[in-house]
Amino acid sequence: MTLPNDAPLQKLQFYVTTGYSCGYLPNKLAQSLIASPQHLIDAHIYSGLIQQGFRRSGKFAYRPHCETCRECVPVRIMLAEFTPSRSQKRATRQHQNLTTTILPIGFHDDHYKLYAAYQTARHANTESVKEEKTEQDETDQYKNFLCQTNVESVMVEFRENGQLKMVSVIDIVLDGISAVYTF
Repeated sequence: MTLPNDAPLQKLQFYVTTGYSCGYLPNKLAQSLIASPQHLIDAHIYSGLIQQGFRRSGKFAYRPHCETCRECVPVRIMLAEFTPSRSQKRATRQHQNLTTTILPIGFHDDHYKLYAAYQTARHANTESVKEEKTEQDETDQYKNFLCQTNVESVMVEFRENGQLKMVSVIDIVLDGISAVYTF
């Protein structure tokens, strides 16, 4: 396990963001702890940060750091100890027709269209004020969020009868894999 005072992490600086609207809990403010500078965060350092509860958005490593809330909890599943529940077994059977393809990180138009539809559905009831954004702004945000990385990452697409159903962006770390985002 990498600790904050280990040599690789001593080169990093950590900053707390100002409060912003929480994407998970209504009427709550969130804050993040950001690891900087981002160009120093390679696979080894990122693996240590993940052990400290960090995650990645584009090339930025961060973790929730809210003063009055501890609802965001990173989850690590040890494969050797994992036993699927009844509902997980049922989901596996229901989705046995899905085919998976592992792709290098990159922009794929069909992935972006699925992401945009997911974002619209996911945030349909969000009352936050949205600024006017062009399609190019939205595409650039997607590329910065999911198509840039400092570490080894892949996209896993799931299709049923050729139709794209789901995409997962996954980082390969020293002691496992980390799900960055799934839509």
